[in-house]
Amino acid sequence: MGLAKFYSQIRKKETLVKKTLSNCKRIQIKINNYPSTFIRKTRMETSQNLKAFVLGATGAVGRLLVSELLSSPQWSEITVVVRRRLKGWDRLPPNEQKKLKVIMKPTLDVLEDVSQWDLTGYSTIFCCLGSQKKYGEKIFVKVDYTYPLYAANLARHFNVPHYSIVTSERANPKSLAMYFKTKGEVEEALKALEMPHLSIFRPGILLHRMNDMRLKENIIGRLLFVPKNETENVAKALRIEAEIQHKSPSKENVKIYQYKMIDYIANHNQLP
Repeated sequence: MGLAKFYSQIRKKETLVKKTLSNCKRIQIKINNYPSTFIRKTRMETSQNLKAFVLGATGAVGRLLVSELLSSPQWSEITVVVRRRLKGWDRLPPNEQKKLKVIMKPTLDVLEDVSQWDLTGYSTIFCCLGSQKKYGEKIFVKVDYTYPLYAANLARHFNVPHYSIVTSERANPKSLAMYFKTKGEVEEALKALEMPHLSIFRPGILLHRMNDMRLKENIIGRLLFVPKNETENVAKALRIEAEIQHKSPSKENVKIYQYKMIDYIANHNQLP
């Protein structure tokens, strides 16, 4: 091979290498300039495959929570245990219909028998149960104390890592008012079970409830000094907090969120 021909081949190879490096550089620039929101969204959509078990799914907070979970790509299955099926669930988009599993039961007494359930692989049990004093103390205590403990027993039995419950801003086991006393007692009972992670949400007066109109609460909620939350914010905070805890678990096994913290989570999409 002549010397001139040899150097000619060398120059061709150098040109090819430079062209390849230039293309790689342009590709890298495109990647770096790609919309960060899309990249974050793609990562988030594929990062978790969560399953939720929801109690109180037809109540003020519960029905909105179900909507939050169905619309979030983080959750692949949402199971609700109810006495009646909401009409809106039949009008859901096909992709959300596939995620929702509705179990109809005449009473939640069935939660006591763990042999009737299989919650293997579930990520979070959400307890949004709540009765009213007008139905009598016996029913109120069963709904707001007994049933949440049945659900907690299911969580322990099936190793569900996260249990999230809605109580009240004034929950206190020493309160003279039955409502706040019961809410405080169920909190203490749940803490004593030492579950892997327990989230307690203490909202104020719930504003703009979709399931019922409570005249007394509507009037009190108009007062500036009264703790209050938009019902939608409580549901949103429940969903966001659960997703964060599964992605980056808190070192504390019990987290309590007061009404201001609930709004912060809902408005900022992060924990305070």
